[in-house]
Amino acid sequence: WNALSTADPRWIAAAAAVNLGVVFFQTLRWLALIRPMAPRATLGAALKAMMMGFTVSTFVPARAGELARIEIFGRDVGLPRVAIMGSVVLDHLVNASIVILGLVL
Repeated sequence: WNALSTADPRWIAAAAAVNLGVVFFQTLRWLALIRPMAPRATLGAALKAMMMGFTVSTFVPARAGELARIEIFGRDVGLPRVAIMGSVVLDHLVNASIVILGLVL
């Protein structure tokens, strides 16, 4: 708490803005993967599911946030949970590939 209370608020705001930007682009990537299966899927529904998933992951162990993301998005767009789970797995594979590519280059 001491470190946070003495931190420059501009750096905290910058970190929050970067974090929100990362979440936004992660949501766009996931939406691009799932949109062929769910044409009714909107950015708002995907962003809501992603943010709720991150929130649950903050408080519940074992990546339960991913399950929350699947449930919330499935409820909002009416897509089978298994299809959404496949898109989440594919999203993680794409993310891992990007990290590996970044390390190689």
